[in-house]
Amino acid sequence: MVDAGIELGDRDNLSNGMIINLNVSQSQLVAEVWEADGSNHKEFKPFDVDDLTFLSFYDPIYVEQINKIFFPAEDRLFVGDLDSNTITEMDIPDNWFVDNYNSFFTTASDDGSRVFFTDGKVFFVTDDSFKELFRANCLSISRCTAEFHNDILYLISDDYLMLYDADDGSLVRLVPISFAEDGDMEMYFDEKNHQVFIQIGNEISIFDTEVWLEITCINNVYCYHEESDRFFVFSFVTSSECSPGYI
Repeated sequence: MVDAGIELGDRDNLSNGMIINLNVSQSQLVAEVWEADGSNHKEFKPFDVDDLTFLSFYDPIYVEQINKIFFPAEDRLFVGDLDSNTITEMDIPDNWFVDNYNSFFTTASDDGSRVFFTDGKVFFVTDDSFKELFRANCLSISRCTAEFHNDILYLISDDYLMLYDADDGSLVRLVPISFAEDGDMEMYFDEKNHQVFIQIGNEISIFDTEVWLEITCINNVYCYHEESDRFFVFSFVTSSECSPGYI
């Protein structure tokens, strides 16, 4: 159930504030979307495509920076453009989703000029027309998530924080990490103190961006609050009950 009381159906997904409904027939994709409060309903033009009968579609992802929805389906990837209400199919690397069939993740730079895609093992970066610029191995088995900042791609794998030049794909830095949570990444840059805070799940790691070392890793944390400079955390009173606090 989303905040406005909109009940999600069996074929509905909630991604980054958008409710997405996808219907797949033997030869056609039909999709429609709403904002999470039920407003701004849009229907995509039906997309005719062959050989859909045996394809398994995974959870779609809405990328706000480029106003597009990505529909991963095994070794194929479909793109819904919310500006034109059209669906197209994009080119992806060979052997996509062969092993990590349900680890799809995508994000874009703030200006939409760079788009990141991964199946959990391999990642590739494109320009805004989805022309591939570079690709690399995630060096990961269970986790691969990323974010762009100041023309640098920050990628979290199982054991490393990896920094890539977002233009040419050259590896800028490889930093060992200690935190183990899985999921989407949120980053906060403290430029004044030369630090970056990276949160995945209920863990926040702090890195010194001058020497690129992990300063600390905070567990059982809800979030970091910049104005009060506090970490809001919790501790378990019992196995099923926790108590909130801050540090």
